[in-house]
Amino acid sequence: MLNSTFAKKNPELFYRLYRKTFFHPDAEPNACHLFLADLEKQEKLLGIATMNIDCLHQKAGNKKVHEYWGNMRLNHCSHCNKSFDWDIAQENNIPMCDVCGHLILPDFVLRNLGTYPDNIRNGSKIISEADLLIIAGTKNSWRSFPESIPKVIVNLELPQINDSNSIYIQENIAKVF
Repeated sequence: MLNSTFAKKNPELFYRLYRKTFFHPDAEPNACHLFLADLEKQEKLLGIATMNIDCLHQKAGNKKVHEYWGNMRLNHCSHCNKSFDWDIAQENNIPMCDVCGHLILPDFVLRNLGTYPDNIRNGSKIISEADLLIIAGTKNSWRSFPESIPKVIVNLELPQINDSNSIYIQENIAKVF
């Protein structure tokens, strides 16, 4: 249901589900977000490569965030492509463009979960340059990251780890950090 076709055909249902599942502008960063922001302030963090769309890394203070799917602050008209901030979804039950009258959608939905090439390029660059990767709270396989770089993996699910280059902590990320 997180695609533009569904959203355009069922805008009321889409926005009801979106608000229930994703749209939480009052959400606050957890201990992990704050820890990473502190590392960046100390110049010990090259940046964050993430599929998160919630802006909590930025809210915690991180500046070098590479969001592969974009974020909820980015919204555009599905027809004329006019930009809107996420306040439009908070202020309107079904947000419509004030220029052409068409539906406004969050970018990650409008692009059908498409990725942002510059963010992927920049995220891949910081990953390849890292001395250590902190992989926290992802369902993606830790195997998708470079084998040669040491990793600290924090997740509730236990993967099969067969390399001596990784430390795995099976716990809630907010508790760990």
